[in-house]
Amino acid sequence: MLYGYPLSGKSTAAAKIRDYLAKKGEPAEIISSAKFRLKGRKHGSSKGFVDEKKESTKRVKDKAYGKLCKRAEICLGSGITPVLDATFHKYYRRKQVYDLTNKWKAETYVVWVVFDNEEAIRDGLRKRMLAKNVVALHTWKQYSTMASQTEKVEDHELAQKLLGVKIIKFDRGKMAIKLYGCVNDSFAEELARAISASYLSTFPAVLRAT
Repeated sequence: MLYGYPLSGKSTAAAKIRDYLAKKGEPAEIISSAKFRLKGRKHGSSKGFVDEKKESTKRVKDKAYGKLCKRAEICLGSGITPVLDATFHKYYRRKQVYDLTNKWKAETYVVWVVFDNEEAIRDGLRKRMLAKNVVALHTWKQYSTMASQTEKVEDHELAQKLLGVKIIKFDRGKMAIKLYGCVNDSFAEELARAISASYLSTFPAVLRAT
């Protein structure tokens, strides 16, 4: 499961994960919440399209995440690894994934992509606007609204020390990787290497946290 703000690099990381698993002979499928949420709908220029204080917005997103989880369950039942590409900025939506993987006795890896370069983010938003890519979040107002409503991993999963949840944090700005709950887990480090190859010519040191 990918976790992070828009323009952090989640989709790039998702593609690297899928390709890495393919090289190991393990089928994987990228499942994007946008595929289920948008279907031709436009975000518009207001913050209302991401503001989950609006019940209508929350319903649309909950429906999309519900469909994402249904597709993920189909993959698990078919021996395919689902790679979930979405912001997952609400804890209860991440919890739906944890409940699903517990049901199927599958391991859960949260790939937490951090990118906080405001200038680069604003530039990326402008490029989306110029490209008329208004089916994706594309204004600073929308971005700020989502960020302010995020239920952070550090305040939930890490604070509660959820068992069975393994977190790979990749900070693009600091060029640093930190693993949580991945003690003696060589697969987590291999996955981190595959993801970092998208952005770095050399692999950074990995810090492990219990």
